[in-house]
Amino acid sequence: MIKKIISVLLLAYSVLAASSFIGNNKRAELFELTDDVVPVIRVTLPSEEFTALKNVANKGYCLYLPDQVVSLNNLKSLNDVKVIDDNMGIIATLNYNAFEQEKFQTKNASMTFEINGNIETFDKVTFKLGGSSSRMHGKSGYNIKIRGDKDLHGRTQIKLRPDAREATFLRTKLATDIHNRLGIPSISSNYANLYINDEFMGFYVLLDSIKKSWVEFEYGDKKTTTLYECDSSGNDLSVKISSTKCPNENDDVTDISEWVDFLTAIESAESAEDIEDIFDVDLFLTEMAYEYLVGAWDHYLIMGHNFDLYKPKNDKWKYLVNDFDADFGQDISVGFPGMQTPPVTSDRADFTTYSFKEWAHMQRHIIDILIFKDSTRFDNILKKLVKDVFNPATLFPHIDKLKKFVKPYVIIDKTPDRNGKYPGRTHPEAEDYTLKEWDANCEFTTVRSMQHSRAYGLKYWILSKYRYVCTTYNMKCDPVYMNKKYKYHINKSVEFPVEKDMWLVWDNNDQTEIIDESSSSDESSSSDDESSDEEKKGKNKKIKTTKAKKTKAKKTKGFKKY
Repeated sequence: MIKKIISVLLLAYSVLAASSFIGNNKRAELFELTDDVVPVIRVTLPSEEFTALKNVANKGYCLYLPDQVVSLNNLKSLNDVKVIDDNMGIIATLNYNAFEQEKFQTKNASMTFEINGNIETFDKVTFKLGGSSSRMHGKSGYNIKIRGDKDLHGRTQIKLRPDAREATFLRTKLATDIHNRLGIPSISSNYANLYINDEFMGFYVLLDSIKKSWVEFEYGDKKTTTLYECDSSGNDLSVKISSTKCPNENDDVTDISEWVDFLTAIESAESAEDIEDIFDVDLFLTEMAYEYLVGAWDHYLIMGHNFDLYKPKNDKWKYLVNDFDADFGQDISVGFPGMQTPPVTSDRADFTTYSFKEWAHMQRHIIDILIFKDSTRFDNILKKLVKDVFNPATLFPHIDKLKKFVKPYVIIDKTPDRNGKYPGRTHPEAEDYTLKEWDANCEFTTVRSMQHSRAYGLKYWILSKYRYVCTTYNMKCDPVYMNKKYKYHINKSVEFPVEKDMWLVWDNNDQTEIIDESSSSDESSSSDDESSDEEKKGKNKKIKTTKAKKTKAKKTKGFKKY
């Protein structure tokens, strides 16, 4: 095992994830330093606290469960859970909230940061179990806060995320690199290996954390009083909702009148001109264009969370987004309906061909006045974003470099020890992606997600969305990628077909029979596990549709949303 680790790490050091993609835009020194190398973070805490951490992490977070699974998390309306014996007698009563997670945090931690042969020591560290829905997976995320007068190359608060929801380890990195390339206010990311008490916990995404310390480093605003965190779902920037669901990051702030005034202005505005003096409209529209292009359902437009609003001194309010592991076509059938609307029907299963209006289906007043009332400004920003960065010619080479860079570390992360245990998996019964799924999903192959939804192939999402937007907005786009005969590979052994997406509701008026003709002598219908293109996919299957008796639509068996 040691020899294998050494050999793959030597391979990794020979490959550089070039920062040329980002250009000259400045980032924190931590992220510029770690562009070409994966540092090692070692956290030490009392052994009994490490045991407690594992126990809390093992309880996970099961917002989505199969129908047949009996779990406390299925009980969304009962606070008191009764334990019953065989004679139906009550043994005990537990007070349990299905949406409340146990927390772990300690201030008794220390940390070292190792990079390029240098070791930096931090004696005062707060170490916290992080993430929310990510807690349903086998590998946990962590938050680190350095106390005292030290900082880690321009940061005192960082996140380590396994990004276990998605297969590639690339979605967050690609999203932050796009933001950094555009030069807009944003977090950054790279990678790190983590040890806790000398136990190897695996390969992680190393992330910025938008906190007061981030604001101080980025804007020079020490102990800011105007940073509001909108992590709870349903935040629509209305006074009624967001005045209470977006807390101020500074616990000393009790007067939120400036925040309420801003929300009131947003709520009463009828055009961009009404809020232009107080709100960075172009930044907001850029982020909305980004959300649409990458199929991001876990930010403002749909779920209404994972963003912050910050007002620098003598400047406008700025929309800051975070949490990117559900971008680029990940689990859309789970998240797209939000928590209110009906599930997606099978005739709308290709999410790359949604118009912006179809995508932004949740009621949002600010979207109405800034985009739907007159989309000219938004359309221009969207088209510029496509031209500058959201196109295959720009993104595909960067994906290739990142994939090559992380591969040795992914191999180690997915290699069990002599006891069959994988690094950092605190509850081993949870599913994980295979190395073959990792490889295929970085490319064009859609794989099954951990929630029995679909994870579009990273490159496939970009290619298909690019084509749709170029056509819809009458753009002059790259003929290489607009050509329907452009070839790419599909790994059929791990491909997850749309018919198996358990979150879709199939048309109740039609019965669709899919006939596999991959064994046909037609050359374009080759059943080669590794190669396919759009022409082959279309010819491999014929759809036979017959009218069925009209019945009430019924959701496919599998996962329920609570």
